[in-house]
Amino acid sequence: MLILPWNVKGLGKWEKRRVVRHLVESVKPSILFLQETKLKQCNCKLISSVGGFCLLNGVAVNASGSSGGLLSLWNADLFKVIKEPAVTLWPEGVGSSSGDANLGGHGATTGSMEEQIPPNLLP
Repeated sequence: MLILPWNVKGLGKWEKRRVVRHLVESVKPSILFLQETKLKQCNCKLISSVGGFCLLNGVAVNASGSSGGLLSLWNADLFKVIKEPAVTLWPEGVGSSSGDANLGGHGATTGSMEEQIPPNLLP
């Protein structure tokens, strides 16, 4: 199981969503956590533009002003939603330097794919 956290520094432009989708299609994570989406609203069309056919289910927390925003996507074949959460919680250790789940990247999303994706995630 691959858990992929990533600070995308904004997900409003099509180019950025395309980069994320390419990463999803390349590494096929079980769960994708996107931070700093900076989106005021997230809809099904946006989820499918990012998750492709691999990550079909998701939950979003809207941005406040021009900062924040979370988007969590997961593989519906691996996970079943039993109860809709009233509060979205961030898993402990994900994205921390001490956690085993720290597989994500934090950086600009311009340039080639090799520059945008952390080297340990490239095929």
